[in-house]
Amino acid sequence: MHDLHLADRILQFVREEAEKRKLTKVHKVVVELGQIVEHEVTIKPENLKFNIQGLASGTVFQGGELEVIPISEMGIYRIKEIVGE
Repeated sequence: MHDLHLADRILQFVREEAEKRKLTKVHKVVVELGQIVEHEVTIKPENLKFNIQGLASGTVFQGGELEVIPISEMGIYRIKEIVGE
């Protein structure tokens, strides 16, 4: 469930950024993901990817690739790159 909340926040940022940059399609998003624990559950990259794929249906990121780069920082995620047209 917590993966879903983070996926929603990331997708919202991607949609807003795509609108600012006038992108009609986002092909790839690169996210750095530190160890995030919410309610004693660690957010896992594979769950995050799964949830973003589901939420992205009907958006500019539908069918896009999410690359998750693990980082050592605790409680941090950063969107490093958005590739689109």
